Amino acid sequence: MESFETVTIPSRDKQYIIERLEEHEHMTHEEAVDSVDELAHYYTAIKHGKNGSPSKMVDKAWHAHILNTQMYMDFTKAEIGRFVHHVPYWSGHQSNGTEDDIYEYLVSQLGAEHVNATVWVRDGAICENSSHSLGRCQNAFLPMRNPTDKKRNVFHLISRYDPFNYWMMCLDPFRLDAYEEAIRQHRQQKAIWLDIGTGAHMPLTRLLIKYETAEHVYAVEANREAYRFAKNLRECLSDEEKRKISLYGCYSNNIDWHAQDPRPNAIIHEIIGCIPLDEGCIKVMHDTIKNPNGEVYSCIPYKIGTLCMPVSRPKRSRISSFCSFILSSSMKIIKDVGIQGMFNPHKDAFLCETPQFIEEFILQDYVRKPLESHRVFKTKFIVEKRTGKWAGVFLAPHVLTSKDNRNGIAEIDGLKRMTNWPVRYVQMYYYQKAIDVKQGDEIHVVFESDLTKECPTYRLEAWVNNNYLLRSSFAWIGPAIY
Repeated sequence: MESFETVTIPSRDKQYIIERLEEHEHMTHEEAVDSVDELAHYYTAIKHGKNGSPSKMVDKAWHAHILNTQMYMDFTKAEIGRFVHHVPYWSGHQSNGTEDDIYEYLVSQLGAEHVNATVWVRDGAICENSSHSLGRCQNAFLPMRNPTDKKRNVFHLISRYDPFNYWMMCLDPFRLDAYEEAIRQHRQQKAIWLDIGTGAHMPLTRLLIKYETAEHVYAVEANREAYRFAKNLRECLSDEEKRKISLYGCYSNNIDWHAQDPRPNAIIHEIIGCIPLDEGCIKVMHDTIKNPNGEVYSCIPYKIGTLCMPVSRPKRSRISSFCSFILSSSMKIIKDVGIQGMFNPHKDAFLCETPQFIEEFILQDYVRKPLESHRVFKTKFIVEKRTGKWAGVFLAPHVLTSKDNRNGIAEIDGLKRMTNWPVRYVQMYYYQKAIDVKQGDEIHVVFESDLTKECPTYRLEAWVNNNYLLRSSFAWIGPAIY
């Protein structure tokens, strides 16, 4: 392998291609860099005489390179020894190889750890009978790209919020009651609180002041419109309340909290998504909690997790349809493999009585550890319905705002109660190919995640009984926009 010569794309060419992909293909910077890295691998395969097609992302990077004709000609002659033509597929020309051929060749020569599988795997792929797909899906995350928002990430999500969204959150009684209960329990321990993502109406900061739980609150909001709204709101408070609240219009990791006087020693936040971590909660908390040298003794919420429930293809409830209409999202259930949000979904789609956790975190403990780039959780469900057709799963948030939940108020269960968080429905099979199941059948679920980025990568794999080769896989990059 030492004699295997790889192609290097010059830094000037890289900069040009990355800028082109970001501007014209609406890729994030990370996606553009990954695409250029794998383009270099594709050039390497060409140099060694391997036939095959590029993936969609690599092909876009290749097109961008070719458009700068002089740069591309100089590069190919210098690095590959000849001008490399690009011949697209058409009826008069069929490729001698496939994308899978190139991918497997690169893995065999460079090692799987040096090839970015997310760039080579087709979007939203299903793993069924293809030997190539089955082999790759065992070790690869498959990215779902939302065609309406290709630059989807946490920062773009934050910019989409407006005061109406924050107002809707304030109208969610179960969420507010759970946080209020946790704040009440902290009345005996006055702290210096950091409120991450305080929102336009600063509901958590105001509860901290109301119950005299805080000596001081640092309220942070990155959304510009929400920050301006919160700033005006703060001016309407009493002088005593204003003295206790410092408001910042930025991200929480932009400030050196260790240098603040007084220094924050407790954190409260509601940066929780429909899948609790998909709005960057773990990454943000991890980066923030180490800022004051880890001197944080309390965190609200105490624990968050994701509940999973195997389901038959659900029907839209009237409430769900109305909420989807208000939010300008689809009012129809998807037919293809994919993911969508549903408010108050029908329980008659459940194939089991009790959901299970596929991830669960005590935040204050977990964020002190190194973040995991490949977290794997495996479980199985026993079908309790007499008969049914298994089509996918519901994923819903579960939040414990306090460790003490004796009265049940500190718990938010997204499958039991309707909240502002829609339940995620992940359809694993095309709607006409749902799997027949009966009472006693086993549905196996594997949930993988990469939590090292603000936008986590998720992969869900599932199969019935021992039919592992007929498993279905679906993956996406959070936050999944419904």
